Amino acid sequence: GNRYSQAMNTVTRNADNGFTINVNPEGSGLNGIPTGFTGSAEGASFSLTLRLSNPDEDTYENLDSIALPTVTKEGCS
Repeated sequence: GNRYSQAMNTVTRNADNGFTINVNPEGSGLNGIPTGFTGSAEGASFSLTLRLSNPDEDTYENLDSIALPTVTKEGCS
């Protein structure tokens, strides 16, 4: 489908309650989001944005120590 985001009520969680979001041209894989890149251009632009809507009070009080998601580039073709 045409999914361009994931939210706490749409993402499939791992056994440890974390999650992985796969960003690739087709949006394949668990929690996939498509970039739309077809291979016909010199790299279609896309951006990733993390939005925390209504986080717990602890988030505001501990901004320096909260564990934020990481982005890992696993491949590019």
